[in-house]
Amino acid sequence: MKGWLRYLFGFIYSAIAMVVLASTIESQPVPPLDKDSLTGILEKLAKGTSEFPPYSMDIEATWSIQSITPSESYGVQILAQFRKNGPLTDTIERHTTWKGQSEKPSTPLPVECETRSMWQGDRYYYRKTRFDTDFFAANFNLENGLTSKTKEDIRDLSGVLEGYLSEGGNCAQLLIQSGSAVIHPSMETVGNVQCVVIEGDVPAGHCTMWLEPKNEYLHRKIVVEQTFTEGRLSREIFVLDNVKISDVDGRPVVMEGTISRTWFKKEGNKSEWSSVQTIRRSNIRWNPDFAAMGAFQMDFPEGAIIHDLDDQTLEYKWRKGTLQKYVRPKCVGGNKAVPDKDR
Repeated sequence: MKGWLRYLFGFIYSAIAMVVLASTIESQPVPPLDKDSLTGILEKLAKGTSEFPPYSMDIEATWSIQSITPSESYGVQILAQFRKNGPLTDTIERHTTWKGQSEKPSTPLPVECETRSMWQGDRYYYRKTRFDTDFFAANFNLENGLTSKTKEDIRDLSGVLEGYLSEGGNCAQLLIQSGSAVIHPSMETVGNVQCVVIEGDVPAGHCTMWLEPKNEYLHRKIVVEQTFTEGRLSREIFVLDNVKISDVDGRPVVMEGTISRTWFKKEGNKSEWSSVQTIRRSNIRWNPDFAAMGAFQMDFPEGAIIHDLDDQTLEYKWRKGTLQKYVRPKCVGGNKAVPDKDR
């Protein structure tokens, strides 16, 4: 047989073999999982990073927001350092934005805002430097718990990689609460990885998760569709895809993913806004030397005036790493000011 014919038949045979193999993989049965096992998997996923030992990591997050009106499109990039020790968190973020287009410009952009949010267990510190303007604040009155804004500030910016939605927790938590999760009879492939597929109802919608058994059932993909009865939007589609998982000192961790969101307005059910967010985690360290990196030690400038977020009439001064109540100078008898004092 001529060489080219042998090559042709060999190619055809290989192609047929690949199709058969792919078909075999696609129809692979799911590993035995009863309801209790599924609940255990969801409970582990629901804990997210809360099961991690004390850690620090770097985060790069980029949003591209596309509007039906091109001039309203914009983008945001945040470079962050995140430290967590039990309930304590310390986050430093550097923000860059651009407008008029969703894609990041090729030319370097200046950092226009830097923030630091710190939760010390009994108080919350916040500083913000935007261009040449500084703002320093603290929260002390915790009888009613942290405000939603404060909770947002002390969060793990990369938490969306754990399947966190904007409403009410991550997907695993919501599936546990609804008790509606079911397992597909066959496994499916996501990025050449065999996954167990589960789906169920979440508030105002439905969720499907693709979980990888070989990586402790971490998710390789999540799709959520929610519908709304109030407001101008009718529904939102959330997709977490392109997930990368790495072993960090014996622990599998979701390191990267792409999150796409599309919002539809009620009139005509047309897409109004869409965003694509890419998040990357790096330099994860378990049980780091927090003192050496200055974590959980607020860096207000000496003598800075600190605003009380609970009572706008109160202010403090930062003195040698502590807060002291402060009374601003008052004018007495014309323009003469009484010197300020700490109390």
